[in-house]
Amino acid sequence: MSSETLTTQKNTSRKLLRFSLIVFVVTWAMYILKHIFFGSHQLGDPDRYKESFAFFNENGFYEASVHGTSLLYNSAIWVFYKLFNNVDAAIITVNILSELIVLFVGLQLLKKIKGIVDHIYFYAIAATYIFITLNIHSYVRTANDTFLAVFIAIIFYILFAKLPTTQKTNLYYIYIGLLLGICTAIRPTSLFLFVIVAVFFGIKFLFQSLQFKNLLSAGFIIGVSCATIISLIHYPSLKEKGTLSFYNKNFEKDVNWIQRNYLGLKKIQEGKEPLHKSAIFNKTPFSEVRTYVQENGEDSLPNSSLKFVQKDPKLYAQVVAYNVVYSVAKFIRYYGCMLVFPLLIFFQKPWFGSQKIAFWLFITYTLLICMLCFTMMEYRWYIGYEILLLMAILVSIPLLRKKFKNTVLDVLFTISLLFVAICNIAQTFFISSTY
Repeated sequence: MSSETLTTQKNTSRKLLRFSLIVFVVTWAMYILKHIFFGSHQLGDPDRYKESFAFFNENGFYEASVHGTSLLYNSAIWVFYKLFNNVDAAIITVNILSELIVLFVGLQLLKKIKGIVDHIYFYAIAATYIFITLNIHSYVRTANDTFLAVFIAIIFYILFAKLPTTQKTNLYYIYIGLLLGICTAIRPTSLFLFVIVAVFFGIKFLFQSLQFKNLLSAGFIIGVSCATIISLIHYPSLKEKGTLSFYNKNFEKDVNWIQRNYLGLKKIQEGKEPLHKSAIFNKTPFSEVRTYVQENGEDSLPNSSLKFVQKDPKLYAQVVAYNVVYSVAKFIRYYGCMLVFPLLIFFQKPWFGSQKIAFWLFITYTLLICMLCFTMMEYRWYIGYEILLLMAILVSIPLLRKKFKNTVLDVLFTISLLFVAICNIAQTFFISSTY
């Protein structure tokens, strides 16, 4: 094939890629704007965060901590509540600001690790991150996922953008420890982040250049910093109850969420309800759970994760399988063929090279959330962690260029962007999905 023909193919593929990126951006904009202007603007509060804030506001930090609450989230809401004197406005402000900060930090991280990647590829990846984050729609729910994501994103920025380029590692270890401790004052799922950070340093030690004495130093500094901030923030709860002040969504004293999840999932398994999260969150209220326990005995519904697995390992396996399939389906919907990029280099040696660490962390989190949530997956649980997948895609491109021509990558990006654009159009005008 002549050089002139190759040049023509390259120019054609690049023009198609630019066109697909424009279509991608336009359809995403339509999809987001539809939700903003024509979607519900009523602030959903299924987990009673407004009720939690009311208790926090009326009783103060100490009593709220002892009671169990999202301490830092409520503190942030309180600041804007004093400014607006309106709870809904305060929550919306905190959530929108959180979403914007997550966007900013994530984009800065992508820019830091960009390396020698064509601008058009970077724009496609950055646009994907922007629209997926905006699609969280934090302004219509009281959940604190996006607020937690701010601190998750900052930790990843330190791990991937700061630690490799600084001599002041001890200072950044302190920052990591403080941020981890702060996260415990937001929601219990922050404990997943401890595992992710541990896996990060474990890979660095076992398969890369981190020496044992440096690993011990990192662990000690992070641990002391984390323990210090936890003891300060959670002091009232630690003093009065000996536990951290996690927000407890079990609003009923005699039944809990594990029992509610189990009963809702059994209804799906038995064909009484369709395969949808509404079978739990809408069709299985706590009143039904209480009635079921009263009629069938205390042991009829498992009240802990361990008892859930012991009572019905088959149902547990089905839930995990569903969550994995659901997650992968969502990734394909939002990423198309781009999801394949890190997979193409994943099985190449070295197995734990620096280009793969973000993908390893993302896989770790995906398995954790799929195996430990004991309910049906919600995609918003990936906010903050999703930047890891974008990073994995970005750093895989230079390696893929060694195996494939630019035209091949152009075609894969073009297919991905057009596929997502078609999904956007379908969900904007033809399909109403609540999955």
